[in-house]
Amino acid sequence: MTGNEKNLSCVWEEAVGLLQERASKDVFETWFKDTALGELHENEAILSVPNKFFRDWIRDHYQALLEEVLGCIVGRPDLRVNYSLREAVPVEKIRVTRDPERQMPPAIRSKRAAHLDARYTFTTFVAASNNQLARAASMKVSEAPGTS
Repeated sequence: MTGNEKNLSCVWEEAVGLLQERASKDVFETWFKDTALGELHENEAILSVPNKFFRDWIRDHYQALLEEVLGCIVGRPDLRVNYSLREAVPVEKIRVTRDPERQMPPAIRSKRAAHLDARYTFTTFVAASNNQLARAASMKVSEAPGTS
C-alpha cells in the first residue's frame, strides 16, 4: 500500500465514522457501506460507488453531508465530491430468438395480464417519505425496461 493509498484509507475510515454518527444505520448500510474514497485532490474528492443508481441517489440526497464530512476531515470547507463508477464491464447482450413451438399459450398470457391492476400506475402513485426508494427504483426500471 502506497502512502497516498494509506492516506485515502485513513481519511475514508474517519469519514465512515462520522457518517455512521450522522446517518441512520439503515441509510449507512444501504448507501455508504459499498462506497470508498477513490481519489483526493486539492479541492475535490472522488468517491467510488457501485453503479449509476448509487451515484445519482447519493448525489441527490447526501451530497452536502459528504462534502461537509470530508471537507471537515481534510480541512477544506470548499471541497467538492464527485463520483466514479465501479460497474462491471457490460456483458454483450444475448440475442434471444423466439422458438414458435415454445410460445406461451394464450391462456397463460391472459392469466398474467389479469394480475395487473390498471389503477396502479405511476400517475396515481402517491410519493411519500416511506416509499422514496421504491419509487426511485421503479422509475429507473421503467425508463429502461429489460436492461440493467
